[in-house]
Amino acid sequence: MTSNKTKKLTVSTKSELYEWSLLFPIFACLFDEQLSVMKTKSIKIISLFVAIISMCNMSSYAQMSTIDDVRNKIFYSDFDLEKSIALISEINTLNIGEPIVRAYEGATEMLAAKHSWNPISKISFMKDGVNNINEAVIGDGANIEIRFLRFYIENSLPHYLGLSKNIEIDKKVIIDHIDSIGQIGISRDIAIYINQYMIDSGKCTSDEIKKISESIANLHFDK
Repeated sequence: MTSNKTKKLTVSTKSELYEWSLLFPIFACLFDEQLSVMKTKSIKIISLFVAIISMCNMSSYAQMSTIDDVRNKIFYSDFDLEKSIALISEINTLNIGEPIVRAYEGATEMLAAKHSWNPISKISFMKDGVNNINEAVIGDGANIEIRFLRFYIENSLPHYLGLSKNIEIDKKVIIDHIDSIGQIGISRDIAIYINQYMIDSGKCTSDEIKKISESIANLHFDK
């Protein structure tokens, strides 16, 4: 397996920001009474949709998924709304109390937010995603995989949404703990992707990029 097979998690930082920009006018009227009524109706529709998708995909959950299954789907698969909701259901069969599981639930909810056509459900998925990824960081703040998921998500969102406040601290933790990347259960392929994304993110200095590249090049990976 080589790094060129690895796919991005959510959206590209430049070419698809217009999808998120649709959220901005919605935030301006979040407290409108009519929107509250719409949100209640929308949540009911979403709940029904999730239940239907879960039933349709129940047979594929007969064998318990693992965090490796979820990780590989996130990094190596293309997503639409239906696949995102199905993966959320799959993640809910795992131990949701584990920070890494909660982090991937949050990342998948952000995927659902990206692909949702309904502005209200888009906001709902995004709020749940942000909450889960932040709770995951609280639960295991030294885990660079969790930090990278949040770094990637926040770096992909338009800054005017006010949801990109942790980029610098996440970057620092990733760089400070980069030597442990071979011991957290991810493959070399994914580690190389993390390395390349950090380089391409535009958020790291030349010295930081050098440290990331050298650390990953000299590490032994179990996978």
